[in-house]
Amino acid sequence: KFIFPSAGDTTICQGTSGIIKFQVTNATFNGTDVSWTVNVTDPDGLLAPTTLTGQGNKTVINTIPTTLGIGSHTVTLNGITTSGTPSGTCTGTVSAMTAISVKVFPTPIATLNTTITEDKCAGSTAVSFSVDVTNAVYPVGPTDLNWVINYTDPTGTITGSFTGTGNGNFPFTTGAALAVGTYTISLNSIALVSPSGALTHPTCSKT
Repeated sequence: KFIFPSAGDTTICQGTSGIIKFQVTNATFNGTDVSWTVNVTDPDGLLAPTTLTGQGNKTVINTIPTTLGIGSHTVTLNGITTSGTPSGTCTGTVSAMTAISVKVFPTPIATLNTTITEDKCAGSTAVSFSVDVTNAVYPVGPTDLNWVINYTDPTGTITGSFTGTGNGNFPFTTGAALAVGTYTISLNSIALVSPSGALTHPTCSKT
């Protein structure tokens, strides 16, 4: 049977890994460990390795590959059989939790869509830019994901953040009153903000 996972094990960000655990019991004979093979349905390659074999009673920890695609992926335990001495071939049973799903959420990407030079008067507060946001949609649904972008300039004079949802081009305006000088605004990071509607997810981020 699968062991019920914590949310952080099976709700992960794109490019990261998690774990799936299953437990084998009643796999000994007169004190001797019995060899077994677990048969699974795993169309998306959640388990690594995919050949699930072992001996005796144990909890097996499988690492979820970092290459798993965005979306929901399910693996199912179909059965378990024993082999070799002393048991020969016996067919076991799969109990309790027989299937487990892993949700992989995208890491959003934010790009200043143009290089803009703004000539402003001293004391001006409004400097307007726009940002292209991509990879901010979960494909099941599909669901637009909430995000927050942090920006600043090297002097620390212009700092702030703004929020949005899903993919698109998003305008924003800085709020700092500016003294005479030149300021270069950079995007520091973008991170998902949970929940997005009814969907709870990790705060996948990119700097």
